[in-house]
Amino acid sequence: RQDGDILQLSPGVYPDTHFSGHTLKIVALQPERTQMRGWVVESGQITIQGGIFEGGDVALAVAGAVELDQVIVQNSPGEVKTALEVASGGHLYLHNSRISNYATRIAPISVQLGGALEVEDSVLRGNKGQQAGAIWNDGGTVRLDGVLVQQNQSPSGAGAVGSRGGS
Repeated sequence: RQDGDILQLSPGVYPDTHFSGHTLKIVALQPERTQMRGWVVESGQITIQGGIFEGGDVALAVAGAVELDQVIVQNSPGEVKTALEVASGGHLYLHNSRISNYATRIAPISVQLGGALEVEDSVLRGNKGQQAGAIWNDGGTVRLDGVLVQQNQSPSGAGAVGSRGGS
């Protein structure tokens, strides 16, 4: 792939995909029939439009810059880990997307020290995590704008967003 390319995904399952150093836009042609899991963005800038990120293991690990637009994040059967994980130096922008009915040991979204998460015009509903119902901020930066947050639960009492440092 060349920088700036647009990659069109046909319906199907796309596991264990790694990106490093690219600027790329990925478009799911039939979003409701396009599943992604085990994706890693080590560096570069990736925009993903449409599709379903399915948990189980980490569905998307971000160390570069990633924009998710019109994406659904959902559970898969079995042991479930954090769906979207933002590492130090990573930046995840979630726009017009939905994470609902997701249950995990930590939280559906985890932001590590030095990572950044921006969520706009999205829905976080009915999620459950041990550390936080929807987002666990472990020293990163989290910004929410126009986000519907409902019925997220955590036995730690953190509610939708839990934090250990960060902003």
